[in-house]
Amino acid sequence: MAPYWIAQVDAPAALSLLGFVLITIPLLWQLKSWNIGCILYIFWIGGVCLANGINMLLWRTNAINFAPVWCDIYIRFYIASGIGVVSSTLVITHRLYHIVNMSAISLTRAQRRRNTIIDLFVGLGIPLLAVAVFWFYQGHRFNIYEGVGCMEAYPNTFLSILLNTSWPLPIGLTSAVFAVLALRAAFDRTRDLRRLTLVEPGLTTSRYYRLMALAFADLLCTIPLTIYMIVINTRANAMYTYVGLADLHSGFGRVDSIAAIVWRADQAGVAVVMFRIWTPIACAFLFFLMFGFTEEALEHYKMAISWVAARFGCARFRRRRAPRTMRVLPRDGRASGLSHYQIEDWEAKAGRIPGEEMAGLPVLPSKANPQNALPQFLRESLPPMYGDVPQRPPSVHLPLEKQRTLYVLHPTAGLNSMDISHL
Repeated sequence: MAPYWIAQVDAPAALSLLGFVLITIPLLWQLKSWNIGCILYIFWIGGVCLANGINMLLWRTNAINFAPVWCDIYIRFYIASGIGVVSSTLVITHRLYHIVNMSAISLTRAQRRRNTIIDLFVGLGIPLLAVAVFWFYQGHRFNIYEGVGCMEAYPNTFLSILLNTSWPLPIGLTSAVFAVLALRAAFDRTRDLRRLTLVEPGLTTSRYYRLMALAFADLLCTIPLTIYMIVINTRANAMYTYVGLADLHSGFGRVDSIAAIVWRADQAGVAVVMFRIWTPIACAFLFFLMFGFTEEALEHYKMAISWVAARFGCARFRRRRAPRTMRVLPRDGRASGLSHYQIEDWEAKAGRIPGEEMAGLPVLPSKANPQNALPQFLRESLPPMYGDVPQRPPSVHLPLEKQRTLYVLHPTAGLNSMDISHL
């Protein structure tokens, strides 16, 4: 019969692996927009979710040291990820602050390269520095907890609090300052947020506020939980008197194996272990909820489903073609979302408009998205606001076959004229 706590291991293991999958889904469009803060956030949270899931599966019912190299890598990656998540949030808030203040519009290539180096140093360099100083407060190689896996081993000293546990506090406070300033500037310059595309082509107003919400949610958890972890570590483990590295590293190569029935008897220890397991899961699901249901994400899901369906030979949605007897005018390549224009349908709709000069405007709905239909204009049906379009003098009467000019109103390219007299 399996122990009672096996279900408490299987559930977080499955959710950790699911969190890794969910948080890596938005990675594609984050790479396209080159949002370094979000890319690093996905790397740290996704990496620790995957590592935790593997740990709990490998040591589900045992505490045997059969993968020492993996444990050496894992404990250092976990230390780096704890600092890396907060550092990537700082990168996000710092970038949002400069964008909303429009201080990054006229940057040169060298300045942009310098900003990228700074972001990488904050998001990668600081966590790697935390790993480098880990040796100075590390007690022995590592511990293995049954049902959880390998964990870093260090006594509770003033040096460990200074070089590990307290690092998120100054980084989180700095990030909070940038977040508050960025949010305040965003509210003061709501209209100017439309100019964000000049700075970040992949950043929209909606994405800006989602990034801000993610940063605030992370900060609201980081600062209080860091203080909580310092307090609970102090209560759970007595302070070790630090007398030097020789004493601290005595028996450095040993590995302690701790059975589940032992460490689960300590409530404070259970709280520490559950915190390190469930926090990455919550961050992964939160990130996916904010960025996994955007319009861009839904388009990528449709493309992925179509690709999978094609590989399995399923029917694909194809554009409905007009009969061969119909004359078809190909659409403008820049006007995405418009179907092919059928000249007969266009003429029929134009003929139903009352008035000798066709005062109304015929509209051809798009088959792909009727809500994004663009109006199509005849030369004589253009309203007065389009003064740049050449108008026929009222005294000149041209044959009907020479008046067949189609004007397509494109949302960004403006009016495009098409000569259809040859059709």
